[in-house]
Amino acid sequence: MKRAINALLICWLIAPGQSAEANPALGHRTQRNRSSCTDPALVRAAAELGTDRVPTGHEIREATVRAGSDATAVHAVIANSDRLKESFLQDLKWRSDAPIVCGEATNGGKRLVLATTRAGSLSEPPGDARHLVFTVRAKFQNAYVAFVDATGELHRYTIANEQNHGRITIPPDFQRPGVAQLVATGPFGPRPIAQRILAAKPTSTAKPAVAYTHEQRFADIRTAPELVRALRHEPRRAPLRLNRLLSREAQRHAQRICAEGRIVHTLGDGDPEQRLRTRGLVARAVGEVVARGDSWRDALLALAESPSHRLALTNRQFTDAGFGRARVDRHYCVVIMLAAWPRTTPVWARSTR
Repeated sequence: MKRAINALLICWLIAPGQSAEANPALGHRTQRNRSSCTDPALVRAAAELGTDRVPTGHEIREATVRAGSDATAVHAVIANSDRLKESFLQDLKWRSDAPIVCGEATNGGKRLVLATTRAGSLSEPPGDARHLVFTVRAKFQNAYVAFVDATGELHRYTIANEQNHGRITIPPDFQRPGVAQLVATGPFGPRPIAQRILAAKPTSTAKPAVAYTHEQRFADIRTAPELVRALRHEPRRAPLRLNRLLSREAQRHAQRICAEGRIVHTLGDGDPEQRLRTRGLVARAVGEVVARGDSWRDALLALAESPSHRLALTNRQFTDAGFGRARVDRHYCVVIMLAAWPRTTPVWARSTR
């Protein structure tokens, strides 16, 4: 039995002329990512959670933040044997685009294993409330840091492609507490690869604040269209039109990723722009956000709390949206497709470039 900590999140935003890294080659299952359960933050989190049962996503999230982890999604399993632990880690490796790190706690014959992918890192230097230090794996590109502060204000800091580590300045008008999220494009498309809650008092020696959340603000939100309307209302963005062709593709993708257990933009059928083109729809700009949680509410709240996803969902260039959702076992998957003035194309003009 396993769970994901925060809803798994990915976000795609592309305009014609831009491109993303191609799909990974077949045979990804045989990649040689080596894992060892020595990630200090995950070891501390596992020790706090104990081995009595698989913790809920909310419990894992609180424990990993308190432990100082910058992971965006953590998976968990209770393993009573080395074979079960290795099977869990190998399955996660097969579905991942970066090496796996993990931490574990044992008690008698029971073992709680926490694991996550490690494509980058994000941290606050000790005693420095004005900067963040980041690292990005070499095969990840188009990196940026997205911020959302206590007022809901969004900020974006672009990182040069040749820069895979360094220091960035937190926006001077950023109001704590808030969230900083490192995003980069890998083999399966762009996704958050590290995240930090920026506490109200950065110089405090107390344990890290667990919750920066929009849960109260979005307490009454029950559907993805309601969430998008609420998010776009705050910065006074125009409402999006419901597009049945976008919804059809969003639903198809939601069902597929939920069934395959890969929360990604590309599954061998191209990126979001290519998928729409093969179905007769082209647009000046295309966007897609994807989330998975332990409930519909968890998935929607994860979108609301993610700076990069809010940037996409409130982008003023989009005019239309489509919505899809699927449930497989205990996983609830939500896909929102976005487009700027989409139009249909004749059959002869449809291609996958």
